[in-house]
Amino acid sequence: MRPATIAKALLLASAAAVGLAVSQQETYDALSARLERESWVPPYFAGRVPIFDPRQHEPLVAAMRQEPFEEVRAGRYAYRTSPARIELGRRLFETYDWGTAETWRPAQRYTWYSLGLTTAEELQARYGVRVRPDGTLLGLTGIVAQDGKTDYGWTCAMCHGTLDSEGRVVLGSPNHKLAYGLMHHRALVTHPSRPGAPGPGFIDKDTPLADLISLGPGRIDMNGDRRVNAVKIPSLWGLRSLRSGIFANGSIGNIWMGIPHNGGPFPASDLIEAVVAYVLSLEPPPNPAAAAPAAVRGRKVFEGAGCASCHAGGDYTNGEVIPLPVIGTDPSRAAVEFPKGYKVPSLRRLDLQQMFLHDGSVDALALLFSKERLNRIKGHEYGLDLAPKEKDDLVAFLLSL
Repeated sequence: MRPATIAKALLLASAAAVGLAVSQQETYDALSARLERESWVPPYFAGRVPIFDPRQHEPLVAAMRQEPFEEVRAGRYAYRTSPARIELGRRLFETYDWGTAETWRPAQRYTWYSLGLTTAEELQARYGVRVRPDGTLLGLTGIVAQDGKTDYGWTCAMCHGTLDSEGRVVLGSPNHKLAYGLMHHRALVTHPSRPGAPGPGFIDKDTPLADLISLGPGRIDMNGDRRVNAVKIPSLWGLRSLRSGIFANGSIGNIWMGIPHNGGPFPASDLIEAVVAYVLSLEPPPNPAAAAPAAVRGRKVFEGAGCASCHAGGDYTNGEVIPLPVIGTDPSRAAVEFPKGYKVPSLRRLDLQQMFLHDGSVDALALLFSKERLNRIKGHEYGLDLAPKEKDDLVAFLLSL
């Protein structure tokens, strides 16, 4: 079923569910036709969203094909890398839509219209789409369609890019402010131009419309089991240390599978090769808190408590998938995945994250080591018996990595 047909079906089913007469307000078809006539885009997109021009990248693709490469191992897989691949991958990571612009006119334009915003700053404040220091929107891009009009989509950087405390862009760090579910809930449920109330439909293969608000910010549910068991957006650091896939839980998939999974259609293999080379090269910026006295003491606590048995090496992960009974967090998610476990995440630059554990259920790192949290958040029972001062130092160390 085409995206336009799906979107229309969701809207009309919702109207029927509450018995509303569609003629009482602007119908979805009428609104879509009006937006097309007006070539409507959000007023704050002009000058703030880059336009992707494939011609600018064709020389880089050609150079990549000619350049000698090295193989990088990540678990059981081998990937090609070279300077040209990494540079092309960086550009694609920030500016290529990975097929998402294909849904701009049938569905996504309606969503952006429904937000009712007039400035990029409002978009950042309400929905967490980050604004770069130069005023451009991080993770949004324009693609010139065959009819000459520009459609809009999102890039890897929308979810996997954030701003540090100084306002600098940090690619590879998760955007835990992105309220993906809230944006779609606004469009599909609450906006008055859309007839009706939540119906039985789902978006992104999985989430019930009425439950979209519960996803975020910083969490996405895309595993297709028709239940709300979201995971947080993961960081992309330390991927070379993984023994399996890129996803936050126990997926055994190849790293590149994350690209078509998030973007829809399978892109050209050259583009996948370049982006994988780039994400495998990602390193977080230096942490200014690394030399703090509490962090120095906390390293000894970390080593003494045995944390390094899982969070080992320079990326602070052994790359393994740990069985569910060992970790014990969010069994509803693990029950519908294979294998039944969770990947050990890298601990680098936790200070740039706003949520912890694979499902983002812990919103402050200190809470992770509190016994009281077990009353509502089960599992990962490590460090709970440390003395209060040891916990403080351990948290300082973890936030310094």
